[in-house]
Amino acid sequence: MRSHPLRLTVSIAVLALLTVALPAAALVPISQCGEVVPPGETALLVADLDCRDSGTEGVVLSHRSRLLLAGHQLLGDPLAENDDGAPLQGVRCKTGTVCRVEGPGSIVGFSGSGVAGTRVRLADVVIMDNGRAGVSAFENVRLHDVVVTDNATVGVRAGGRVRAGTSEITEHPEAEVVEWRSPQQRPHGAHAN
Repeated sequence: MRSHPLRLTVSIAVLALLTVALPAAALVPISQCGEVVPPGETALLVADLDCRDSGTEGVVLSHRSRLLLAGHQLLGDPLAENDDGAPLQGVRCKTGTVCRVEGPGSIVGFSGSGVAGTRVRLADVVIMDNGRAGVSAFENVRLHDVVVTDNATVGVRAGGRVRAGTSEITEHPEAEVVEWRSPQQRPHGAHAN
């Protein structure tokens, strides 16, 4: 049986299209404290980031953004405050967002929580020695291979469910995990059936 040249050419072209990797999305490099990662973007911590004298949070994540620690450390000052006197977070996820921090890496010594947000997802991260909770969320928290230890109040505080697969949460004076549920809010004018 003879192969048709056009069929062979089309087959090679299809194979080439299937094996060519699509270009990866550009990573947002993080090299200064207080940088904001745009919505949907992935940021890469390019080196250890020492925020002790910055007066700012470590990194701010927008909706569906992600921070890759890449083996580095975010380091804060346990006594630092912003201009309004509020404690500083290691990673602050903007209100109402879902955000993700992936290691390996660590978030250490911030005056507020190590990571704070609405819905927080963490993987392969060490969070320790922060001035409040290790992780604080208004809603749910998911941890995978995370170590949360020696923070000033609680390990993980969440307004919803905490899922902590293969993670360690230890050595907190008030509690390791606090799940509190706020009453469900009904939109104005909604009626029960």
